Amino acid sequence: MVSEVDHASGSVRETVSRALSALRANKPLRFEGTTQRRVALLDRRALLELDT
Repeated sequence: MVSEVDHASGSVRETVSRALSALRANKPLRFEGTTQRRVALLDRRALLELDT
């Protein structure tokens, strides 16, 4: 049986995954390495504009 905490963490993980995919598509970030756990900031201004 999946606990509420497990279910909630799955929702959070999915939300973060979608947000990172959107950032990748908009090009302010690039994910590097074989595991893509390294992130390079390509366009700081574009990233800041997403917050407004």
